[in-house]
Amino acid sequence: MDKIHIEGVRGYAYHGALSAEHELGQQFIADVTMSVDLHEAGVDDDLSSTVHYGEAYEVIHETLTKTRKDLIEAVAEQIASELFKQFERVDGVLVTIKKPNAPIPGVFDYVSVTIDRRRSTAHG
Repeated sequence: MDKIHIEGVRGYAYHGALSAEHELGQQFIADVTMSVDLHEAGVDDDLSSTVHYGEAYEVIHETLTKTRKDLIEAVAEQIASELFKQFERVDGVLVTIKKPNAPIPGVFDYVSVTIDRRRSTAHG
């Protein structure tokens, strides 16, 4: 299956299991890969035959920043669900949510979760 990638979508949000995370917020990063049949778009060179990257970015960014979840797993699920709702051409979604400032001791770049969903198995 063909892929459309939107990587490094950054946003400030209030996700976290700790009350301080809900109060203070922090930076989150989303990487999204959408499985889309791009053959028709490649042949007819028509935007209506693909997924508009700008519109997909808006869905990802808004979901990342406007929702408030305890778990980044739930943020990833919500992004996948919204992309399926908004874009009928999307057959699958791989979503990674990165949390660079997770409240754990030690030196690390980020913690992350990745989910892989297909339209036929998507919930919600």
